[in-house]
Amino acid sequence: MLIDIFIGVADKGGVENVINLTAAYLVRRGNRVRLIQAVWEHHPWTCPEIEFYYLSDQRENQDSEKWKTGYGRFLGEHGKPDLILAANWPLMAYIARQTAVEAGLKCPVFSWLHNPIERYAAAGYGGTECLRLADAHLAINQRIENEIRRDIPDARVARDYNPVSETRLCYQELRSGQKLLFIGRLSDQKNLPVVLDGLKKAHSSWQLTIVGEGPEEAKLKRLCRENGIL
Repeated sequence: MLIDIFIGVADKGGVENVINLTAAYLVRRGNRVRLIQAVWEHHPWTCPEIEFYYLSDQRENQDSEKWKTGYGRFLGEHGKPDLILAANWPLMAYIARQTAVEAGLKCPVFSWLHNPIERYAAAGYGGTECLRLADAHLAINQRIENEIRRDIPDARVARDYNPVSETRLCYQELRSGQKLLFIGRLSDQKNLPVVLDGLKKAHSSWQLTIVGEGPEEAKLKRLCRENGIL
């Protein structure tokens, strides 16, 4: 199967790591994967074994119509995919579907969100109206799945948690009295309740310091009080 992963802009970060891991996995499964970036700003981020293409290397004067035209031209020159995975804005699902229609392409379009829908909509990256054009959706957590099902009741949604590279894991034995430190946004993607549950069950004097703020702050404080670890 030929799979296009279609993304607007990208640099080095969590979403990019997930895309690399997913693309490499799909290739190992015998698929051909093309990473197609609408605007590339000369920041290499893809694995060398994954095919990489871009539609423009200039951010100025770009819009969805130009990306649709550019992607359509790309398909005409390089061949049509069997599936388009639109990451990670709702807008990319819209562009992918419109391009496919104009190209006479009947392949499915999957959306692949990495943040809540309202955050994309507020930033101008599309919202539910764009997601309605996708055939199915991948949700990286329960919250995003719930939002899609709430706004599009008949949507086909699969919850697909982000992969982890086992080769990059670092194991260290923690001795009694050692300190754990978390710094980051307190969102459901971080899954900090798992850490709190581990501390509750651990028979040790480990100390956890959490630095950050976000929508999960009140919930995490409540869990700490309930588990007696605050």
